[in-house]
Amino acid sequence: ILVNTAAFEATLWEGGKMMGRWSVVVGKTKSPTPIFQAQVTGVTFNPWWEIPDSIASENIVRMLTRQPTRAVQSGYVFENGHYRQRPGPGNALGRMKLVMPNRFNVYLHDTPSQGLFSLEVRAFSHGCVRVGDALGLATALLDRTPGWNRAKVDALVASRRTQTVALDAPVPVYIAYFTAEPDGMGSVRYFPDIYRRDVGLAGSSRAAECD
Repeated sequence: ILVNTAAFEATLWEGGKMMGRWSVVVGKTKSPTPIFQAQVTGVTFNPWWEIPDSIASENIVRMLTRQPTRAVQSGYVFENGHYRQRPGPGNALGRMKLVMPNRFNVYLHDTPSQGLFSLEVRAFSHGCVRVGDALGLATALLDRTPGWNRAKVDALVASRRTQTVALDAPVPVYIAYFTAEPDGMGSVRYFPDIYRRDVGLAGSSRAAECD
């Protein structure tokens, strides 16, 4: 899987051939999606959201304290010293997330905010990558796992039961930031430098030339 955050896009590749393309939502300019690589080992359907303290402190703690009924309706709970959100239609991770351990705690996952995918610039998350048609990506990854297809994925999601399904083999995922890339037809696609990273590279290049 290659995620180009500058293009708001994820692609799935096998044997040098692109098998699928998905629109994504990436981190805000104040919480940019980092560049890293990891291994996808499975898919968790109907996931719980283990809420980072930094996000919980923004408004979830206040909601649980001042509007407990609304917090319960939204699925928020405080258990064993941690804030969590139950699986359900409003869960921030949506209906699935990929199991891809990494030091940033950044994941590819679904989202209930599907309207964001109609926007051209999609930088709205705290750093994670939200995937359009996330169940389609999950189905593609489980293609070689015996007994799994889209019908079974849909049935599991409908059950509201949390289950992690291991992939038949790990799949590498690369989270990248390319403001220019080949378009596959002999030309180049260009994307806005939303994180202002090209500016830093240009500065480093000039400094090296001066040395």
